[in-house]
Amino acid sequence: MTLLEAFRALSPDTDGNPTAAAAFEVVYEELERLSRRFTFDDGIREDAFAETAMNMLYGGSRTSGALECDSDARVRGFLRRSFYHMAVQLWRARRSLAEDTIDDGDHPIALVDLALSAEEALTQPDLMREALAIEQRFVEQVVPACAETFKQPQARRDFVVAVTQMRALAYKTTTIDDVVLEATGRTGAAAEATVHKRHQRARVRLADFIAAEAAAGRLTAEEADRLRGCVSFLHRRASSAKEAARAAQREQR
Repeated sequence: MTLLEAFRALSPDTDGNPTAAAAFEVVYEELERLSRRFTFDDGIREDAFAETAMNMLYGGSRTSGALECDSDARVRGFLRRSFYHMAVQLWRARRSLAEDTIDDGDHPIALVDLALSAEEALTQPDLMREALAIEQRFVEQVVPACAETFKQPQARRDFVVAVTQMRALAYKTTTIDDVVLEATGRTGAAAEATVHKRHQRARVRLADFIAAEAAAGRLTAEEADRLRGCVSFLHRRASSAKEAARAAQREQR
């Protein structure tokens, strides 16, 4: 199946339509390959990729610009532009949020790396204790409080599950393949894109909650910065089997 054929065959019915499922696999992998050519940070790149993939699946391939694609090259150009515009949109939204919630001037670096090496843990015990304290507060206080902002009990449970999955991926105690299978009961690009979207929504919800708490004066600028670091940490993903295979192929070249 060519990229153009796959693009034209896209349909949300990936469960009951083998052709649609195969088509999305082709488009998904091409979009992922194209997205890696851009230099956005990993968090924005991953979110923009997931958002664009879902947009293509649910109608994006039926827009006027998409319907003008009559070759693989034009489909690649359309996918590239769609990803780029989505990434810029997310980048601008996050920059605007940061400008609204963080005062100018000196403030602590936001990103505290919770995945300290054994050497760092031994040589920098204060940093280790600080990182663990921040993570404990994030897990035991921030995540439950954010979950309570959902009206429906099932939405609260889904949110907590998404955060738990992301933490397991970040600490490499599971793989995205295992998470996707457990979460959806399926494998494949469409199922993976669905999980990415759930994770993205959970991260956005957490970031918005922390911003609101800071704006209300319930968090200091330093506390908000460090808790945002915990959200950023959730972007780290364990490699899927597909990604690992591609990495191995690159090493052999």
